[in-house]
Amino acid sequence: MGLHSPCHGSMYTTYNAHHGSRDAQLEDTCLLFRTCLFDRASPVIHVDTLKERRRVEGDEIKLREITVSGPVAHNILYENMLEEDVCTECSYCRMVTRDLLIECRVCGKAAHRNCLGKRGYLDTENQRVAAYEAEKGSDVGWSCPDCEDVSQLLSPEQVQIVIERFDRYDINQDNKFNLDDFRRCQSDPGASKRTTETSFTDYDRDGDGYVSWEEFRYIEALKLLQGVSQASLVRSLRPREIERMKNIFRGQDSFKAGVITEQASQMVVMNWRKSLGFGVVPNVMKSNRDTDFSLISWDRFVREHAFHIICARPNTTGIRPYVTSFGLC
Repeated sequence: MGLHSPCHGSMYTTYNAHHGSRDAQLEDTCLLFRTCLFDRASPVIHVDTLKERRRVEGDEIKLREITVSGPVAHNILYENMLEEDVCTECSYCRMVTRDLLIECRVCGKAAHRNCLGKRGYLDTENQRVAAYEAEKGSDVGWSCPDCEDVSQLLSPEQVQIVIERFDRYDINQDNKFNLDDFRRCQSDPGASKRTTETSFTDYDRDGDGYVSWEEFRYIEALKLLQGVSQASLVRSLRPREIERMKNIFRGQDSFKAGVITEQASQMVVMNWRKSLGFGVVPNVMKSNRDTDFSLISWDRFVREHAFHIICARPNTTGIRPYVTSFGLC
């Protein structure tokens, strides 16, 4: 299944690469201690030796993963570094100015908040809050109308399917539907009242009792994208969103080998969530003695989380994040 992605440009203002580095150093100190305990022939190991051992282990892991999953996609190479490219032109009025421009955290396209409002892109409270916070310099950032519309990654045939599904619920043809409309059109007559209400709430992101065309479109698009291969999803990622995740990953990779432990990878996800304003989830760090110190490469990590990165594209400053509905609570 192919992905359809609009063309964007520009670069990403990097997230703090040292975020969580203190935890990474502590973890590597623990790993060194564990290594010393079990290597009786070398009770004391120099840190450079441990670094070299991590590099060799990392190369072996990457080679095995290439054998299984194919070559690493060029757009996610660990060695790639983005240079900051500041956009000084509004993509709508084309005025070259540094005054009150907000940049898209996904593609780097810039815009004036007034220009967005004139074109109907600030009609909802969520859109207005996201643009306002970005204008004030929020670390969370803002997604432009093109990037936050994840339905643009669908094929024309898939978009038509989503339109037909919405029309079935939109009985009054007012571009929204409520719980009663949703109940009347349920395909499963045996669904319990609680199940139906839960499903409706999943669509109603702002909790106003109605599901708009935008809310419905984004959820349905993400459901369809769940069925797309990891390789296709990775190819659709934009440089800035890759760099945000990569810089947090690097903060846990104190050996700069492109691999970290499974436990550290959970910390990367947690810090990535915080960087996007999703908050910290209780018990997100799940400990497992059998896997905590096994290694995961950057390539495998980003492939496994490519879908979640796309889920994070829509602005959700004033609504529930979409990642909470798709396995990253």
